[in-house]
Amino acid sequence: MWTEACRIDTMGAKLTVSDADHVVIVGGGFGGIAAAKQLSYYRIPYTLIDIKHAFHHNMGALRASVQKGFAEKTFIGYDATFKSNFKQGKVSDIDLEEQDVIMDNGEVIHFSHLILATGSTGPFPGKLIEPFSRETAIQMYEDLVKEIQKAETIVVVGGGLAGVELAAEIRTDYPDKEVTRDWLKFQTDLLFNESLLCISG
Repeated sequence: MWTEACRIDTMGAKLTVSDADHVVIVGGGFGGIAAAKQLSYYRIPYTLIDIKHAFHHNMGALRASVQKGFAEKTFIGYDATFKSNFKQGKVSDIDLEEQDVIMDNGEVIHFSHLILATGSTGPFPGKLIEPFSRETAIQMYEDLVKEIQKAETIVVVGGGLAGVELAAEIRTDYPDKEVTRDWLKFQTDLLFNESLLCISG
């Protein structure tokens, strides 16, 4: 909750920030980045903390698993975007009474306001849980691309959004590969072998 000294009036675009105000954002996913952008816009001092060195745009992760060279486009460095407002590292503790975030290297960052935006986790290739280097992460995707390239038959297990998208990505780039799609509930036909009309307007 904002204090009286740090009040935003969105209707009149008025803002008062005291010298003591400093927002700490833990987590550099979509939520954390959105918060950081708002704070930057209103010139509110903040620190963004994430265990990884770069934002991984996981919306493109499935394409990166199939298309050679695409993985590089899914990483955006925090340093380049947030400069001195970014700290890479792991938060080991939060002292709410003293209003301090304690990093695993012992560094203490004081906050007047705290935003926890740690997001969710999931398996590779959709998400990267471990703080791999950019080069290592890109190589992991490129290795997966090679596996798909050399495979004659591919079985995608799971008919949710990710499963359907991955199967479609494979069929788009490799139309001659056999992609098993019998796993879809209610035997939904994805029309992999048919052209779909584009309807606009």
